[in-house]
Amino acid sequence: MQVKNIEQQIPEETIPRKNSILYFYIYFVAQLIFVFVNSYLPIYYFKYLAVDKTQLAFVQVISYSALFAKPLISLYFDRDESRLSKTRQLMILSAIGIFGSFLSIILSLEILLLFGILLGVNFAFTAIIDVSVDKMLVETSITEKQKSRNTLFLQMGSVLGAIIVPGLYMVVPSWSVFFVSGAVLVFPLIFIMYFKSESVERNPSEETEQKPAFEPNSVRNIALLCGVAFLLYADQIYQWPLEPFVVSFIGEDLFSLLLIGFILINGLGILIAGMISHNYDKKKLLLYNIIIVGMMLIFAPFVNIWVFLGLYAVLQILAGFLIVNLISLMIDVSKKQVLIFQIIAAFIALAKLVLVPIGTFLSGIIDTQWIIFIAGVLFLFSVIPLMGVHAE
Repeated sequence: MQVKNIEQQIPEETIPRKNSILYFYIYFVAQLIFVFVNSYLPIYYFKYLAVDKTQLAFVQVISYSALFAKPLISLYFDRDESRLSKTRQLMILSAIGIFGSFLSIILSLEILLLFGILLGVNFAFTAIIDVSVDKMLVETSITEKQKSRNTLFLQMGSVLGAIIVPGLYMVVPSWSVFFVSGAVLVFPLIFIMYFKSESVERNPSEETEQKPAFEPNSVRNIALLCGVAFLLYADQIYQWPLEPFVVSFIGEDLFSLLLIGFILINGLGILIAGMISHNYDKKKLLLYNIIIVGMMLIFAPFVNIWVFLGLYAVLQILAGFLIVNLISLMIDVSKKQVLIFQIIAAFIALAKLVLVPIGTFLSGIIDTQWIIFIAGVLFLFSVIPLMGVHAE
C-alpha cells in the first residue's frame, strides 16, 4: 500500500531520467572489462605469451586482493551517511582511474607484476563506482516504475558490454587493435560520469527506520552461509584455464561466437530466475541447483567437446538461479543489516582471491578437465553448510 501511495504523490516528470544513461554505461564498462580480463586475457597469456603459470598465480593474488575494497567501501559509507554527499567526486575520480588503469594494463601485459598491481587498482576503482551506484539505485528507485526502468538499463548495459567484446575480437585484425579498442570504449565513461553523476541524497523517510538488532545466536547461521557463498563460487578455480582449453579445440573465432551465445543464455537464466524464484523456497532451489550443477561439472569435462559446450550452455541458465537465490538468502540471513551482508559478500571475494590463483597454478600441473572436476566436488560440498542455514 505504501508503494502505491508514493507513486501517486510523485509526478512522472520528477522521476530522474539522466541516471538511466549512467547506469547503462557503468555496467557496460564493468562487463566489458570483466570479459576482457576473464575470457580473453587467459587466451593471450596461455596461448601467445606462454607465461609461467606459477608467476601468474602469484600476480593474481595481488590483483584479486583488491576485491575486498567493495565491502570495505560500502561499510565506509554506511557508518557515516554524510559521506554520501561526496559520491559524485569519488565517481568522477574513479572513472578516470578505471580508464587510466585499464590503458596501463594494456601497455604492461608482458610485465606480470606491474600487470597484477594495475589490475588490482582497476578492481578498487570499479568497487568505488559499484558501491556508489548501488546507493544511487536504492535512493532513486522509489516507485516500482523507477525500479523496473533502472534494472532494465543496467541489465542492458551488462549484456551489451559483455557481448561487444567477442564481437569486437572477430572483426579486428590483431590483439593490439583489440586491446586498444577496449580502451576507446571505456574512455567515454569519464564524460558520462562528469555530466550525469550526482551525489546521493538520503531519503528522509529512511532515517527514522529502526535497524533490526543483531542477534548473537545467528552467528552460526551467518558462518554457515559464508561457507555456502565461498563454495558456490567454486567455478572461479577454472576461470582462467577454461577459455584456453575450449579454444584449443574449436579456435578463437568460433569460441567468440559461442561466448556471445553463452552470455545471452546466462542473461536469460537470470531473468527467468528473477521472475519465478520468489514463488518457491529459495533454500530448496539452491539445494537442487547445487546438486545438478555439481554433478554436471564432475561429468562434463570427460565427454565430447560439443557435448561439453551443450552442458555448459545449460549451466549458464542454472547459474542464474544460483546467483538470484544466493543473494536473496544473504538478504534474509543478514536481516537487511549492511555489516552482516558485507561479511558474507567478503567470502565471495575470498573465493575469487583463493581459487583463481589456485586454478591458474594447477593448470600448469594437471589437465583443465581435472580442474573443472574439482570445481564440481567443491560445489557439492556446499550442500553441507546449506543444510544448516535457517532462512526466515
